[in-house]
Amino acid sequence: MEPGKKNKQKPTQEKEKNKSEDAASDAVGSGVRKSEEDFVDFYEGVALGPPQQRMLCKAVPENVLADYEQMFETIGNVIKEIVDFGKYEVYVMLYPTLAIGYLQMVWSGKYKRAISFVGTNEYKLDDSYKRRVENLKRIRTPEDLPERAQELLSGADTVVIFMARSTSNQFKVLQSQFWTKGQLKTFLSHFKILIYSDEMMPQAHIHLDRPLPAPFAWASVDAIPDWPFDRISYPT
Repeated sequence: MEPGKKNKQKPTQEKEKNKSEDAASDAVGSGVRKSEEDFVDFYEGVALGPPQQRMLCKAVPENVLADYEQMFETIGNVIKEIVDFGKYEVYVMLYPTLAIGYLQMVWSGKYKRAISFVGTNEYKLDDSYKRRVENLKRIRTPEDLPERAQELLSGADTVVIFMARSTSNQFKVLQSQFWTKGQLKTFLSHFKILIYSDEMMPQAHIHLDRPLPAPFAWASVDAIPDWPFDRISYPT
């Protein structure tokens, strides 16, 4: 091997690795954890698109804010009805739904309503979300909202949720039973579901040492995928 040849290849390999990680992070509006100290939640950081796409209205009607509250509650009702591992896949939607609702209320100048909304519902999340909820509650005024949060609230971009086809089929049926048109419109303005085949769950995403939250332990299939909102690896 020629002197210096290895050094020329290494930066290229590192560059490709970084590009891969960035692509995984940008593919969803998710939280990224490289370490316990270096955590970026899905609504934090700079915007991914141009400023002119972010057109937020501060005068959000009360009935629309109510849709955010009811959307979170309805997802909880869907979890009770859904079966097998789909119960966990829908469960991970609770936190981002809570966060988006809170951020929308804060942006609308309804901080008291926002803090009441989180205080009433945070107990429905398992303990692993405590730090994220506390961080969320530090946002108290419209000026505190990160650019990325503003981008998501404006509808210029959406949070992507990965869901197995079998879960998606159940979810759609239950949506038609439980959701109002207002809730569905609110959900679709902030979230996008990407479906993958039940047979395509990569082994790399299986974590045998992480149990389901206690209320859903009975649904465990002895293998828990750890995504989409707090890792950089997603279903392919």
